[in-house]
Amino acid sequence: MSSSSFSGIIEAFFQRNGGWKRIKGELAVYYWPRIAGKGLASKVEANRYRDGILYLVTENAALAHQITLMSPEIILRYRKVLGQGIIKSIKIKVGSTNIITVPDQENPDVQLDRETETMISACGEEIQDPQLAEKFVHFMQKSYMNQLVKEATGGRQCKKCGIIIENGFDYCPCCERGNEGSQESAGAGE
Repeated sequence: MSSSSFSGIIEAFFQRNGGWKRIKGELAVYYWPRIAGKGLASKVEANRYRDGILYLVTENAALAHQITLMSPEIILRYRKVLGQGIIKSIKIKVGSTNIITVPDQENPDVQLDRETETMISACGEEIQDPQLAEKFVHFMQKSYMNQLVKEATGGRQCKKCGIIIENGFDYCPCCERGNEGSQESAGAGE
């Protein structure tokens, strides 16, 4: 990858500070619907990544067993997207999920406000590569819309960073991971 490209510069920065593998691991949760497919992703939730392990949750015990049997294939799919050595194993548990089903069609009640649209367009205009600018604007609009839809369908803010997350959680996956050490040490004194 060329270090003069936008993605090349970002990758080089994170490789230098040791965060590239961790970022790719955290992306495993994000990529779960693509790796699993719509049908499976609507029943099985990827809720976190830690030290090479992807943690999944489903409400169906038989499906949990099936995922266990499919895990080598799932890991191979992740290798094609994230590269070698990122996902080493998969752990699945039976429990309640926070999967929110959002209809494929646009939600007419949820729209970006003018200030957000203007901000995204202005950022897109700063990118000299027209294809990258178009993809960036589309991605940001979709990301902001997803947050609004989550909020409209019962989501709430992460207690630490404020991003909208599914109801039932106190923290987003990133903040929860950073919070684990403080929760363990708080529980050790009890």
